[in-house]
Amino acid sequence: MRLNYFNFKSFDNKVLLTNDFGDYVFLEKDEFHHFITGEIPNDSELAKKVISSRMAFEGTNLAFSGKYAYDIREAK
Repeated sequence: MRLNYFNFKSFDNKVLLTNDFGDYVFLEKDEFHHFITGEIPNDSELAKKVISSRMAFEGTNLAFSGKYAYDIREAK
């Protein structure tokens, strides 16, 4: 799993992640730590959450940008 570009802000015991697509997800602080350090299994619920919100992706950068080229173009 590779990390996509995202912004984040802490709120009490949660962390808000946002990206240029307009997607967002709240993670617990320990989930956030595991996410940014790459300590989550690819088949876990946390991995599914961050991949579905496009904070992370599987495969190459080229495949990801090709899949979401229209969304990237519309965001810009």
